[in-house]
Amino acid sequence: MLGRVTGTPSGPDAMTVSPELNRAATVAVRAGRALAVCQNDPASARAWLAAQSGANDPAIAIVSRAASVITTGVIEPPDDYARALADAVIRRSALGRIEAIAPFYRVEFNEPLMRASDDATGFWIQEGMEIPALEGIDAFVISRIPVTKIGALTVFSDEFVQRAGPRTDAVIRRCVENALIRRLDASLLDGQTGDASRPPSLIDSTTSGTGNAAEDLGAAFSTLPEEYGDALVLVVSPWSVPALIGSGAADAATLNARTGGLLSGFPCVVSAAVPPGAVAWIVPPLIQLADYGVTVGTSTAPVVRVDTGDEIELHSCWQENLATVRGMFHVGWRKLEPAAAGMIVNALPATIRPLAPKAKRTVSGEN
Repeated sequence: MLGRVTGTPSGPDAMTVSPELNRAATVAVRAGRALAVCQNDPASARAWLAAQSGANDPAIAIVSRAASVITTGVIEPPDDYARALADAVIRRSALGRIEAIAPFYRVEFNEPLMRASDDATGFWIQEGMEIPALEGIDAFVISRIPVTKIGALTVFSDEFVQRAGPRTDAVIRRCVENALIRRLDASLLDGQTGDASRPPSLIDSTTSGTGNAAEDLGAAFSTLPEEYGDALVLVVSPWSVPALIGSGAADAATLNARTGGLLSGFPCVVSAAVPPGAVAWIVPPLIQLADYGVTVGTSTAPVVRVDTGDEIELHSCWQENLATVRGMFHVGWRKLEPAAAGMIVNALPATIRPLAPKAKRTVSGEN
C-alpha cells in the first residue's frame, strides 16, 4: 500500500521518496499521456497503452477509472498512483518543506469539524443553583473544508507525447509537477481572499514594515498562543537571502537561498512566491489541510491561451498539432487562528531581483 511520504527537513528534497512512489507517480502521468494521445477516448487510450507497454501496464486500470469520471462526472477517491503524484508535488513545494519542519492539522474534505464558538460563555454559579444558558447561542459550531482543485495545463507537440519510453513520461511528469508547484505556492502566499472556486491564501492580508524587522515580527507573533511558538516557520524570497546576510541580519552558515535554514532563531524556508523584502510566517498546527491526490488527463478545449508575459496568444491544438496534458490537484486549507499565517512587507533590507532576458523571436525578413 502506498502511503504518505515522510522524512526530515534537508533542503528542497525535504522528504525522502522511495523508488516505488516515484514509479507510481510516473504511472499516473503515463495514463494521462495516453488520454492526451487518444483525445480523451478511454477505449483507445487503453489500446494504445497495451500496444506501447503491454497488457499488464498498471496505467490501463487508471484509464478505466478515468472513464468512469468522464462518463458519470463523479470524482472517485484517489488511488495509490494519484496519491503518489500528489506526494511528489507537495514534497518539492513550499508547503512540503514547511510540513517537513512542523506538521499541518490534516483533515478530510467535507469532514464535519467541531470547534468551540466564539460566543461560548462560562458562568460562576452557587452550589445547587441552575446553570444559566444564553438563548440562540451555539456553544459549538461545525465547519467543513470543501473540495477545491488546482489545475495545471501543459502543452506539447503531438509527436512528442506519442513517443514511447520512460524518458517522455519523465519529462511530462516534471512539467506537470512544476506547473502545480508554482500554482500551489502562489495560492498559499499571494494574499488573495479567495472565492467560490478556491480557498483564501494563508497570507490573506499583509502588514507594512516599520524598518525594524525584529520589532515587526515580535508584534505579529505576540498574538499567537504561547504553546505554538516552537512550531512557527518563516518564509522569505530567495532574492532576500543575500541582502539578509550582507546586512548581518542572517548568518551565511545557517541560511542560504537554496535550502533555507534559520532566521532569528526560527526555521526558515525560501519561496519565490514571497515578494523580495517581505517575510511571511506560518504555524502549521493551526492550519487545517486536506489534499486528495493528483489526477492527470487531457483538456477537451480545441484552443489554448498562452500568456507570454508580453501578450496573450491563442493556439489551435488541431491546426498546430498540439496535445495538452492536464493535472488536477485537489487541495484545500483553513486557518484556525487569524495569526496562524501572515506577511510583513518591506520588512527586510532592500533587495534587487535581476530580470531574466526575454527570448527574441525571429521575424521573417529580419537579418
